[in-house]
Amino acid sequence: MASSLTSNAAKLLLVASLVACSAAPHRPIWSHPDGSCAIDHPAVRILSLTGATCDDGIFVVPYQVNLLAMEALAEPSTHPFVRAYIRWYLDNLNASDRHGLSGTIYDLVVYGNGDEDWSGNYDSADAYAATFLSLVTRYVEATKDRELALEINPTLEDIAYVILTLQASEDGLTWVWPKHDSKYLMDNCETYAGLMDYDHLRREFMGKTDSEYKDVALAIRDGIKENLFDLERLNFYFGIDRDLTPYRSNWHTRYPDALAQLFPIVYGVVEARSPLARHLWQEFSLRHGVQNMESEEQRMIVRKAHALVMGKRTISKGAKQ
Repeated sequence: MASSLTSNAAKLLLVASLVACSAAPHRPIWSHPDGSCAIDHPAVRILSLTGATCDDGIFVVPYQVNLLAMEALAEPSTHPFVRAYIRWYLDNLNASDRHGLSGTIYDLVVYGNGDEDWSGNYDSADAYAATFLSLVTRYVEATKDRELALEINPTLEDIAYVILTLQASEDGLTWVWPKHDSKYLMDNCETYAGLMDYDHLRREFMGKTDSEYKDVALAIRDGIKENLFDLERLNFYFGIDRDLTPYRSNWHTRYPDALAQLFPIVYGVVEARSPLARHLWQEFSLRHGVQNMESEEQRMIVRKAHALVMGKRTISKGAKQ
């Protein structure tokens, strides 16, 4: 796992401030002393661990919170906040969203008083579902909360089914959402890892023995290798459209082209110590680094890819199977 988002000491101080923080007269009542957002909301608490700030409100993308929550699990004192976020996420799933999918969740704005204003949109149905499955697996592994896993599994199956619904039969890859024009490398690496993680959760904590989700995950992995690898440039296409036209990646374009090359390493699609992984990391690091990433989740991907190439374990527990 990559290094923690903040030092342990800083995290402990921040967690204490999440529990009890008196507001000073010169700042909004929803700001902690360090300036991070103090809105009393499960998703915002996770964002606050990275120092996220807010004014009258804060825009919440559940996909981003999923990634940050996984990273926060390295500090045990954050586990109650991650559990509360998991509960909140499950309580706010769509029964039928704008694309006819169930088990998805929209982006939203959370205001200073805790009110929620749902956008009616999400960036990607496949990646939100996949990263949440990985988060739950990571949480249960860290806490050994088998009872929670068993209790919420029917809903987890609905979330996993989002990925199965979006998988294309012709190449095994997942669409961003129904009728979207593209299948993206980054999303498919996440759906592979998410289903492998979910398979691991079911086997280790629920006693399941079937391989339904693992089989789908392996089909996604094979689809990435067979349809998204550019033999001429020795890197991955960052996506492919409905006409099977690939989106060729330019190493000098930071996002999505170059950053996408790290996803197969981070999510276990390619072996992290393989010549291909080392090649992808070297090409990326020649042109880019943590310092020019635009968000904390992008910085996490870079840190994790570097750590994995240097010999640490993959982000996806299940993907090691």
